[in-house]
Amino acid sequence: MITKTFKSTSNLIQQSLYRSSIRFFSFNNQGGDLNTEGWESKGLPDLEEGNTVPDFFNFTLSCPHKELYQDAPVRMVGVPGSAGRFAATPGHIPVICEMQPGILSLYHERSELSGRQDSYFVSGGICMIHPNGDMEVSTPECVNIQDVDPNNVRDGLAKAKDKMSRATEEKDKLEAEIEIETYETLEKCLGSGAQ
Repeated sequence: MITKTFKSTSNLIQQSLYRSSIRFFSFNNQGGDLNTEGWESKGLPDLEEGNTVPDFFNFTLSCPHKELYQDAPVRMVGVPGSAGRFAATPGHIPVICEMQPGILSLYHERSELSGRQDSYFVSGGICMIHPNGDMEVSTPECVNIQDVDPNNVRDGLAKAKDKMSRATEEKDKLEAEIEIETYETLEKCLGSGAQ
């Protein structure tokens, strides 16, 4: 579909630019005339001696129309990152990550198998883990996975496919394609449950 094609084309362009820039800098710096001052990378933060990684970190989850969590203590968050799913725990390195549609899992207690957990379907957004360990997730739309009726998702997917088959204008086709992709992702998430 369009977004998949765009993503794969975008990835190929990024990889090509990355490779060519590495070649440029490595070949052109053989004479030593390239000024690399300020290019040094910073080391990852270390715990100060005597400190330990906390058991919990503050988590904020917000949408434009509501805030679900404000500085809530959580043990771990499973994030559907655009480069793949990852888990954030206390002491995680600072990160800014684009999210893809999928399940955002919150673990409020130490155990992953028992204890209070919440799972939300997010339509995308941004995840930020700050240097102080706090984490913020901002998403355009977020719904608790328990509030989603699989029958409504199935019906919505059927209507979106019907809309796509009847669409004659490009705008209508693109809107239907977005609806289909969203319903298929939501259906996939409901089928797999909280990851």
